[in-house]
Amino acid sequence: MEDKKIVVAGLICLDLTPQFTDGKVTDFYEMLQPGKVVNAKGITISGGGTVSNTGLSLARLGGNVHLMTKLGNDFFGELLEKELNAYPVMTTILHTDQADTSYSIVLAVPGYDRIFVHDVGCNAVFSWEELDYNKIREAGIFHFGYPQSMKRFYQDNGAELVKMYQRIKKLGVATSLDMALAAPGSEASRVDWKLAVKQVIPYVDIFLPSVEELSSAIDKEYFYQLNQEAVKQNKSFAEVVSLEYVKKLADTLMEWGGRIVLIKCGVQGMFLKTASWEDIQTIGGGLGEQLVDWGSQELYMPCFEPDCVRSGSGAGDVSIAAFLLAMQKAYPMRRCVELAAAAGASCVASYDAYREIPSLEVLNQRIDQGWKQHPQRIKETEE
Repeated sequence: MEDKKIVVAGLICLDLTPQFTDGKVTDFYEMLQPGKVVNAKGITISGGGTVSNTGLSLARLGGNVHLMTKLGNDFFGELLEKELNAYPVMTTILHTDQADTSYSIVLAVPGYDRIFVHDVGCNAVFSWEELDYNKIREAGIFHFGYPQSMKRFYQDNGAELVKMYQRIKKLGVATSLDMALAAPGSEASRVDWKLAVKQVIPYVDIFLPSVEELSSAIDKEYFYQLNQEAVKQNKSFAEVVSLEYVKKLADTLMEWGGRIVLIKCGVQGMFLKTASWEDIQTIGGGLGEQLVDWGSQELYMPCFEPDCVRSGSGAGDVSIAAFLLAMQKAYPMRRCVELAAAAGASCVASYDAYREIPSLEVLNQRIDQGWKQHPQRIKETEE
């Protein structure tokens, strides 16, 4: 099982991250006033999105990886292809003149959550029918991310996303899905994401959304209430949710046919919930049969203390990489979640997501040596 490929597909972009001052900014809104010059200290240019962040992190962690993506015939596309080819991964790269390569300008201001200026580019013309299913058939795990940013996958309330997962599930491969936030007022924001998630979840073995992404998709009314509360308190969305609410979301997914659900809660950690052992055994790619003690489990895992915090960009993607690889290597359930949290903590110490990620063995050693966990933990119940 360990030698089988993990195929990673979905959104890719070029991330441009200006580096601001190291000290915490006291007033973000004052800093970014119109007409004002804001000093920077350099810029980090790296791959972004699922394909780069999760895929290249898997390679750095020690996984056998195959990336499937689409790039425009332009300068950004050349940079991204060169970046992907610098890592020990296999690639299936489609090129198009229909649209430009996607990019994001990431404003990672110290003391504040990130702001993304994002152009989806040719991700909007990428179709599930363009994937190499002969290569996917050979894989142990297929992971896809960010359908909210990929037009062909969210049209008709996610019908194409469901078709893709139905097809891959039939191939006998373990399936994995990450989400994104639909931009307010965008075409994607008008999709019935609750319906889309409900229809696709029976074909997804491992579902790995953030609590913000999940709440916005399947509990929109309460999501808006929590979002307003986060703004009032000048906190991230994940910092105002309770463990009780996270468990409620996970329970809903299980009712709809979920098997393994890992909900990322930012600095507050992550929560794992699994279906019965009988359901776990139906997971493909040879994965289900080795998840011996995973049936009907719940586990909350706090974050580990990062060495420093430069940018949270891609931390969730990197956590996913560690979780999937640890599962493939048949680590115990708790250690899989610990490694996911540890990889996320390693990620935030850099401006890019994946270039400084250590191997899975190094993360294991650091955990075994008593890596301190973050003191901020999720509150148990709603106030």
